[in-house]
Amino acid sequence: MTTSPTLDLDRVRRTAYVHGRALAETASAEYQAHQRAGTFTRHYRPEDTGLEFSYEELGHAPGTWGIYATPVPFLADREAWDADKAAELLRRLARWGSPVLIRRFNASGTTRTSVHRDNTKTRQAYDALDGVRFKSQTIGLGSDKAYGQFAYLEADHAE
Repeated sequence: MTTSPTLDLDRVRRTAYVHGRALAETASAEYQAHQRAGTFTRHYRPEDTGLEFSYEELGHAPGTWGIYATPVPFLADREAWDADKAAELLRRLARWGSPVLIRRFNASGTTRTSVHRDNTKTRQAYDALDGVRFKSQTIGLGSDKAYGQFAYLEADHAE
């Protein structure tokens, strides 16, 4: 008998948004980590959770393997908004709560430009996004640092 995995997806997603990835579980052998990452991937699909799973050996604990969740942006590289994407974002915000990672960039200036555009032109073009506010946030630290554009329901996130 197999059982379904259980993860606190809200906690894992929020941790991954801040640090770039989140340790979801550990295993004592590589094959166990490989199997567990596959199980998480099947049960927690990226399009349903905004997360994808991988594994690697923990540097500070040789012989112990970590299964990591990494955030998946809502929009693919260079993907543009359309009415269906705006409606899907509202569904995700309703299901997951704020925030939702929209895009991931390597430069803060690009992130700020994208946030400004989506807070002005995109919100004007799609009435469904009227109650959504876009913000930029640093993800991770050091050489692994990236910049994320996040969507918040205005009711969830006051200035």
